[in-house]
Amino acid sequence: MLPLSLIMLFQDERFYNWMGFGAIVYLAATFAFCLNLYKVIIQSLKLQYENLDLIKDLQEQKEVADKANRDKSRFLASASHDLRQPLHAVNLFTELLSQKLTSPSQQQDIGNIQQGLQSLNELLDVLLDMSRLDADIVHANRVSFDISSLLEKIEPPFQHDASRYQLSLNIEKTPYTVFSDPLLLERVITNLLVNAIRYTKQGGVEVFISEKDKTHIQLHIADTGIGIPKSSLNDIFDEFVQLHNPERNRQKGLGLGLAIVRRIMNLLEHPIQIHSQVNKGTEVILCLPLSNEQNNAEGSTTPKLSSRQNKLENLNVMIVDNEVSIVEAMTALLNSWGCDCRAFTSTATAIEAIKDGEKPDFLLVDYRMPGDYNGCAFVSYIESIIGKTSAIIITGDTSEAVINEIKHHGFLRLQKPIKPVQLRLLMEKILQR
Repeated sequence: MLPLSLIMLFQDERFYNWMGFGAIVYLAATFAFCLNLYKVIIQSLKLQYENLDLIKDLQEQKEVADKANRDKSRFLASASHDLRQPLHAVNLFTELLSQKLTSPSQQQDIGNIQQGLQSLNELLDVLLDMSRLDADIVHANRVSFDISSLLEKIEPPFQHDASRYQLSLNIEKTPYTVFSDPLLLERVITNLLVNAIRYTKQGGVEVFISEKDKTHIQLHIADTGIGIPKSSLNDIFDEFVQLHNPERNRQKGLGLGLAIVRRIMNLLEHPIQIHSQVNKGTEVILCLPLSNEQNNAEGSTTPKLSSRQNKLENLNVMIVDNEVSIVEAMTALLNSWGCDCRAFTSTATAIEAIKDGEKPDFLLVDYRMPGDYNGCAFVSYIESIIGKTSAIIITGDTSEAVINEIKHHGFLRLQKPIKPVQLRLLMEKILQR
């Protein structure tokens, strides 16, 4: 176009001159447009290859994260067991020691030790629960159950705490059949009540239920406590956030209760709302789906134990655990309750004793045992020899596979570290059945 334009510019006719000028302008515009288009195409190709590189890098990072998550799950299963084992033994020996000490100063010292152990147990439980929730190890087991039975179950200890702090606690137990996980929901309500009582100096706490619509109810937990600033309402659900505990006083908790609440509510897919005013109080609202089924979930109520004297007197108990310290502590503790104990540190020797005529009335078996049998397989094998017997599987594992295996066999489970009173109540409950 350029030679043609130049020829028209040098013609004597003005029309050709204007045509030549216009052709040059058009040529410049076309060249500028092509240059811009070239840059756009080059840039789009660069972006395309950069995106491909980013996608590849993202896939690699995702694979690394997935592997880390799987490794974390395996670590939690083993770390939970390994961390709970020594605590389990210390709890048992501490209980034995408390029965032997008589002077007030000694009782005070052992009380301080037990309080420290309880704090350590709570810290371990909370941290492992947080890790299990983050690692997607915990899954919701939704069933239909009566919410009033759950509230009735958790009310007594909080009534005691409220009266100790001279607070009122009113829990309205309106019967509604909801569809949720009773164990996880109990943990949520418990954490919220603990916070409500802890941060209420005067007045009290009220729990009541209202109908949201035909398919949902709202569970309200309201207190007259110190309240939460509006700017901090979103922060309180983060880990280790305590607005009124800058000195990190352990008696005021760890700052993980509400973080667990948020994770569980997200897992259950139940909405949660919070309203608060400083120095006036806080109200937390849980939205729970109603169920058409009228059957209650198994275990949503706690059967009352009869007030009979020592049910463990002369009870023939077989203890199987590969930790010598735990075997010694458990044997001494059960003997102090009047039991007749035989303890074994391997399943092989325990099976030999059974084959030689030993017939225990009760089995206390650690799940993770060396050899051919774990706790569940061992109890099943023993029952195939002597028939159905009372048994408790004691484990420090928190993995879903272990929990499901114990549940599948129909055995009762106690999580290490166990409290002696917890073990005794469960044994008496089994014997009562």
